[in-house]
Parts: sequence; structure tokens; C-alpha cells
Amino acid sequence: MQYFEKDFLQRLKRYGQVTAQTAKLATKIFSQSYLNIAINREKHAKDIADFLGEVKGPLMKIAQLLSTVPDILPSEYQKAFIQLQSQAPSMRWPLIQRRLTHELGENWRNLFTYFDTQAAAAASLGQVHKASTSCHPHLAVKIQYPGIGNMVEADIQQFKFILKLYQH
Repeated sequence: MQYFEKDFLQRLKRYGQVTAQTAKLATKIFSQSYLNIAINREKHAKDIADFLGEVKGPLMKIAQLLSTVPDILPSEYQKAFIQLQSQAPSMRWPLIQRRLTHELGENWRNLFTYFDTQAAAAASLGQVHKASTSCHPHLAVKIQYPGIGNMVEADIQQFKFILKLYQH
């Protein structure tokens, strides 16, 4: 597959994921606001945080930032989003291995005397693994999530679209 096609498909997938979740969120808010249908805000907040933890990228970063501003979010959402700061889900080991092979080559394991398969920390754009070499016993290897550039571009485009909806 050519780079342009792969790039386009990654963005299209991202648009679909974010649009579906945004529609789900809007439906719940509409139901509560206009139809007086109560929602379990704690569960709803956890569902959103779980989704953001899975899709990563700028949307997760925004939620992390919002959770640090007092009184900007209802408490249930702030608590759920705070978890994204310290407990972001990490990529699975097989995906990490593919990333390392892509970036460092087939023999990437030979570069390290130790490489921890469990992430020391995971964030919105990548994660960190502890490693060592014969010359450097304490290394942090940061691995960007695959397609992060496309995620950022797709999220920015969707954010621009959302802002246009509110312009008069």
C-alpha cells in the first residue's frame, strides 16, 4: 500500500472512532438535557476516559489538561480524567516489538542488554520503557504510538470542524 493511501486510511479510521464517540456523548447529553433522561455520570465519565485512553493523542491530552483546572468539569469527569494522567493504558508488547523493528531494524534487541517489556509510563503520545546497554545502565526508551501524526492531524481537523459549528 502506498504511503498516501495508508496515511488516508489511518486518518479515516481516526475520524470514524472520534465521530462515533462524539455522537454517543452528544446523544447522552441531549437525552439528559432535553428529554430528562438521567444518565449515570460516573459510568459515563469512566466510559469517556476509557475511550480517550484507548485512542490516545491530542484528545487524551486535552482531557488530562482539563482535569487539572479546578471546577471546569463536573467532579465525576474530573476524577475520571485525572486517572489518564497516571494510569494511561500502554500498548501491548507485540505492537511495541513491531514499532521497535520498524524504527531500529530487525536486530533491535542486540542494541540493548536489557529491555523491560512493561511500560514504565504511558502518556497521550507515547510510552516509556526502561532499558540498558553495555555503556548506559539506565535508559528510558520513548516509543511514539503508531500513526500519532495522523491522529494529531485528524483530531485538529475535527476540532476545527467543531469550532466552526459554534461560530455565528
